[in-house]
Amino acid sequence: MATSFAAGEGSATDRLGFDEQSVPPWIMVPAEGDVTKRVVVLREGVGLNLQLRTAAGSPNASNILRIQEQTHSLGRGIVLSPVTPGTVFLDAKDQAGRVVAFLEITVKARKVLNTAMFRIGDKGGRFPNRPPNSVEQAIGIANKLLMPQANVKIVGQFHRGLVTNFEMPTGMPTVYPAFAQSKSWDRNTTGPLACVSSHPPGPLGDCILEDRVVPPMRGPADLEAMRRTQMLINIVRFVDSSMDYNIFHVRVLDQHAGEGGAVGFTAAFTPNKIDGAAINACFVQDSALTGQNIAHEHCHFLTSPIPSFLDRNGHSRTRGDLLFATPGPQDIKIPKQQANFMNRSGVA
Repeated sequence: MATSFAAGEGSATDRLGFDEQSVPPWIMVPAEGDVTKRVVVLREGVGLNLQLRTAAGSPNASNILRIQEQTHSLGRGIVLSPVTPGTVFLDAKDQAGRVVAFLEITVKARKVLNTAMFRIGDKGGRFPNRPPNSVEQAIGIANKLLMPQANVKIVGQFHRGLVTNFEMPTGMPTVYPAFAQSKSWDRNTTGPLACVSSHPPGPLGDCILEDRVVPPMRGPADLEAMRRTQMLINIVRFVDSSMDYNIFHVRVLDQHAGEGGAVGFTAAFTPNKIDGAAINACFVQDSALTGQNIAHEHCHFLTSPIPSFLDRNGHSRTRGDLLFATPGPQDIKIPKQQANFMNRSGVA
C-alpha cells in the first residue's frame, strides 16, 4: 500500500466531509468548537515528517489549523484542530524533504440557513397527512449530512399553516408547459415570481387564476398550463423574505399524468425564477419528507446559479453524491467542489 491520507473516523457517515476522489484528498473542518475534532490517518507513513503550509507556501498555516498526533489502528492518527477559516495543506515528507503524500484541509465557518416551514392545504381540505413536526425531524437529519460536509446548518424558525383559495385535486403541480399569453397580462406581485393573468391582482396581491380560455390562449391545454403556473406563483408569494430558506410541505406533488408524468412521483422540487436561479424554497410531499430530500433541495439553492460542474438541472453526474438526480439511500456525499461552492468560507 502506498503512503496516503485517509479519513480517520470509523463509520461511513462519520467520514462525511472527506473527499478521497479529490487530488489531493480533501477534508472539511468546521471552525466551531462545538463539534467533534476531525481525525485523519497517514497510512504507511512511518518515519515521515508532517508539515503544514498554506496554498501560497507560507509557513503560517498554524494560524488556520493545528495538528496533534494520536494512536490509530490504521496508521498515524492526526487530530485537526481549527483556529480560523482558511485552506492549508498537510505534507508528509521523507528525510530528503520530498513530499510523499499531502492532504488539502479547509476550515469553514458555519453557514446558517434560517428556514420558515409552511404546511399547505388547498380549498378542498387536502392537507398533508404527516404531522407538522415531521419537517423539524427531517431538518435534524438533513443537518447530519450538511454540517460535516459543508458546515451548513438549517435552523427552523417558525411553522405556519396555509390554505390556498383554489383546489389541487391531483396535488401541487411541478410541470409547467409553455402557454400563449399577452404581455399586457404580466402583473407585479409581492412574491419572487411575476404573475401572468388576464385579471388584475387580487386584494392580497395574489394572482387570480384563469377560469376560461381567453385569446391568445389557444385552447384548454393553454388554460391548464397557465392555471398550474398561477398556483405556483400564489404559493411561493408566501416565501418569507426575512428567511434564508422556505419549506412548503404538501400532501402530494403532481408531475401531470395527462402529459406523461406521474402523480406523486417527484420526491421534492425547487422552483426557479425566470432567469433560472433557484428560489430559496422547496416543495416536499408526504411520502418524501426525509432528511436526505430536504438536504438535497437545500443543496440546489446553495449551488445556484448552477455551476458548470453540475448538469443543466443542477444535479451531479456521480452516483453517491447527495445531488445525484435520483438519489438512493447511499447517495449522501458532498464532494469538495460542491462543498466549496455551497459555503465559500475558508476557500483560498
